[in-house]
Amino acid sequence: MTNETISVCVGCGCDDLHACLDTANGCGCHWLRVDREVGAGVCSCCPQYVKSWDGKDRSDLVATAIAGRTRRLMPFQFDLASIALCDAFIRFNQVTAHLEQRNDAIQDVQL
Repeated sequence: MTNETISVCVGCGCDDLHACLDTANGCGCHWLRVDREVGAGVCSCCPQYVKSWDGKDRSDLVATAIAGRTRRLMPFQFDLASIALCDAFIRFNQVTAHLEQRNDAIQDVQL
């Protein structure tokens, strides 16, 4: 990914390579809206910007995000490796919970 293709969030300033902490799911954020041509979007930590983004004129939002790629960072930022590790941890917990439910069901049948 080159600097020309990296998109930045109009709300918090995170980008494709530096996700902020999405407290709703306890992991890195994701794009709710993104326009790769202009290099800007709205991440999942900034849903309050979706309505403005979806409006007819979002040039002010994009200009603010793009101008020098100034960052107004969230308190926690994660790189891609951290996000991948977080995703693997969540999947591991989901599989573990599924196996525990399955074992409980098998024990119920055996009783």
